[in-house]
Amino acid sequence: MENINDKSETIINLQKRGYDQDFVLTNGNFLWVQRGEVIPFDNLEVANTYCFQKKTKIKNQCVIYAIRAIHEDLKGILMTYDNSL
Repeated sequence: MENINDKSETIINLQKRGYDQDFVLTNGNFLWVQRGEVIPFDNLEVANTYCFQKKTKIKNQCVIYAIRAIHEDLKGILMTYDNSL
């Protein structure tokens, strides 16, 4: 897991490297946003992770995952957030 200071810079760099699709987690699978297709976990792998954390009264953590398909040319980004006291 890499720690980078700027989320937008990370996303731009990933897009330049071909990670130009968006994923969200839904019902235990990845949803490929642009196509509206559900892709099972076993068809994708995490190529890299980037963690961003702010220390305030509320801990705010964002993790950006660079995700790629195992058997096809598909790369994208998944972002998760954890806001806890």
